[in-house]
Amino acid sequence: MPVNINPVLFEFGRFSIRWYGVLVAAALLISMLVTEHFAKKTGQDPDKVADLFVPLILAIIIGARLAHVATNWSYYQSNPGDIIRIDKGGLASHGAYILAILVGIPLSRKKGLDTWALTDAIAPSLAIGHIFVRLGNFINGELYGAPTNLPWGIVFPGTFTPHHPLQIYEIITSAILLGLIIAFFDRRKFKGQVFLLSLVYISVIRFLLDILRPEFRVTSFLALGQIASIVTAGGALLLLIILTRKYKSSQGKEDNHV
Repeated sequence: MPVNINPVLFEFGRFSIRWYGVLVAAALLISMLVTEHFAKKTGQDPDKVADLFVPLILAIIIGARLAHVATNWSYYQSNPGDIIRIDKGGLASHGAYILAILVGIPLSRKKGLDTWALTDAIAPSLAIGHIFVRLGNFINGELYGAPTNLPWGIVFPGTFTPHHPLQIYEIITSAILLGLIIAFFDRRKFKGQVFLLSLVYISVIRFLLDILRPEFRVTSFLALGQIASIVTAGGALLLLIILTRKYKSSQGKEDNHV
């Protein structure tokens, strides 16, 4: 199935607006509104949460771009002018997580917010961001998978055989994650549970999808993205174990007081 979608939405002489940039902007705007909604559910002051949006958005974009540039340095070393061209695509989710966490933790504490409760409010935006960004990747004709004979394989621009539409796979799995978050949010046992479970889910999906991605392998079978997924999932699982034990311990103390 050949696909030929123009990545440029509007063009005015030398100036152009690309679908990817519009979709990233839409993801950020929707994520702000959704985060504010779920922050209210966790008892956070929406005005204080809103104060974090600008620094967090900058951290997400900068972190994601730096991670992408670092993992594709051979290209950007020869094309330094493209480093800032995020409208053409190229955002790595793990870089976004790392810098957003490093920026968000001290800022949320400074504002007097409950950091773990805030992470749960942000969790739906993880899925929303993946949906919009991967749609942008699909329109750009990038980040597709290995060649396939499956009936839904797509012939992307610049290729001659059908490939796995990994962008579509991730859009579908992210939509499922968003549904799970919404269904589970009000039933979470402790603060941070939704966020950490979301990180595990995203990391597992990314690890599995990267098996189908024809990219450089750091080891004989592991790509850099898969290593980052293992680290992220491992860290999230460790924190889940710690917080679960604290929750069970607090529940035990409450039962003893009854």
